[in-house]
Amino acid sequence: MSIKNVGNKDLIKSLISLVYSQLPNGRFDIAFVSDKLSLSPSQLNRRVKGITGMTVTAFIMKLRINEAKKLLAKSPKYSISDVAFSCGFADPSHLAKTFKKHTGMTPTEYAHNTSKDDEDFESFIRTEIKKASNKRRNESLK
Repeated sequence: MSIKNVGNKDLIKSLISLVYSQLPNGRFDIAFVSDKLSLSPSQLNRRVKGITGMTVTAFIMKLRINEAKKLLAKSPKYSISDVAFSCGFADPSHLAKTFKKHTGMTPTEYAHNTSKDDEDFESFIRTEIKKASNKRRNESLK
């Protein structure tokens, strides 16, 4: 796919799509990514940094950590090993070290602290949206 003349939004979409397609096999080196997007490594880095403020490597790591967070929030459905391999980490200890560096907590701590909080928060948001919608509907009927 040639990405040289596309806008910033399409470049980022293509990069995200490529990263997610490569998650299980861990192909994230800049040479591979730039080749797949038909840009030189320096051109890709310059464009991504201009859009996101991050290097390609940092942006990809952020995507991988965010995917790990999503999977960990579904804990205990997924083990730390499952999450590590699903997000392209060579082993669970690599995930743990990287995850702690980026989030300040281990994957296990994150799974225990967020899954219930996320459910409670999502439930709260759904309830508030429903209340606001009902209120608006009632006001329009008056």
